[in-house]
Amino acid sequence: MARGTTQTLAFVVGADTGIAYQLARELGRDFGYTVFLGSPSLDQGRQAARNLRHQGLSVSAVKIDLECDESITEAMKPLKDIKIDVLVINTGGTLCLTLGDGLAAQRLALQDSFNSTSGYLAPGCHHVVKHAHNCC
Repeated sequence: MARGTTQTLAFVVGADTGIAYQLARELGRDFGYTVFLGSPSLDQGRQAARNLRHQGLSVSAVKIDLECDESITEAMKPLKDIKIDVLVINTGGTLCLTLGDGLAAQRLALQDSFNSTSGYLAPGCHHVVKHAHNCC
């Protein structure tokens, strides 16, 4: 798709499951966006896109791994001449707290989890935003 089209486009990273999948669905269903559904697993991304297409939405799967600059560069290549109207980067994460831990231990575990997750995903998020900005 070339620049200058009237179609509105959304790129939702991490949208093969969970809240980002629901957001991709709502962008397509409620707002009429064409959605590029980003996933680190192309198989899971294709399955999620197929499920949304069965609901009548315009969705394509894109393989993108926020931990790998080469993956981000490859994912953004087909989008380089496309104006992305909405960019959502859902990094997801898991936090394990043990019931019975004291409040101080839980706070420390939460901070450690945030630091480790943001430490390795922040550069990938920056790379995606940089590429998306260059294409618009």
